[in-house]
Amino acid sequence: MKPFTTLIRWATATAIVSLALPAEAVVFEPPGDLAPHETAGGASRESRQCLSGDSESLTLMVPHTNSGYTRAARPNFALYVPETEATELFFSIQDERKNQHYEAIVPLPPTPGITQIALPEDAPELEPGRTYSWYAVALCEDLDPSSPTASSIIERRADVADIPASTIDIDRVEALARSGDWYDTFDAMLQLRQAHPEDEAIAAEWQELLESVQLETIADKPIAAR
Repeated sequence: MKPFTTLIRWATATAIVSLALPAEAVVFEPPGDLAPHETAGGASRESRQCLSGDSESLTLMVPHTNSGYTRAARPNFALYVPETEATELFFSIQDERKNQHYEAIVPLPPTPGITQIALPEDAPELEPGRTYSWYAVALCEDLDPSSPTASSIIERRADVADIPASTIDIDRVEALARSGDWYDTFDAMLQLRQAHPEDEAIAAEWQELLESVQLETIADKPIAAR
C-alpha cells in the first residue's frame, strides 16, 4: 500500500497532467456524400470582382469542398469581404434546375471583415432534401454574366431533428460539427465569438474550426459591423 503522502503526490500530479491536456478542438470534417462543387467557368468560393490587383479575395465562409449541409429552413450565409470600392453585393440562391429561389441586393459593411446575409422571414424556405447553389458578387459596375462570382452549394437535410438551441456554447458547436452541418456549426461559432471577443479559449476554437476547412487566413479577420 502506498504511504498517504505518496498518494497525495500522485493525485496532485495526476490533476496537473489532466489540467494540462487540451480540450477537444472544434474540427469540422466535411461529409463525403456531398460532392465538391466546381461550377462552369471556374467559379469557386472566392471572387475578385471590384478588387485591386494585390488585395484579398471576397471569400464565402464554406469548407474547401465548397459545399455544406444545414438543418435550417432559412440559414445564414457568411462571407469575408475585403476592402473594396463596392458598397453593395448581389446575392442569389438557385435550385438544381437553375431556377431562382431568392435574390437580393445586400449592402456591404462599411469596413472589411466577416459578415452574414440573413434571409428575411418572407423569403422562401429551403426545402428538406433539396440542393441549392448560392452566389455572391460585389457590385461596382453593371452586372453581367461574365462578372467573377463566388458560389457554393448548400443542402438542407431531410428528416433530421434540430439540435436544441436554448444556449449557444462550445458544446453545441461541437455537436453541430460532429453532425456535419457546416452552416449551423459556423453560425453558432460566430455567435459565440461575437459574444465573447476577449475569450482566448473561444478564439482558439475559432482558429481550429477555420483551419480545419482551409480558411485559416481569415481566422484573424474582424467580424464586420453592419
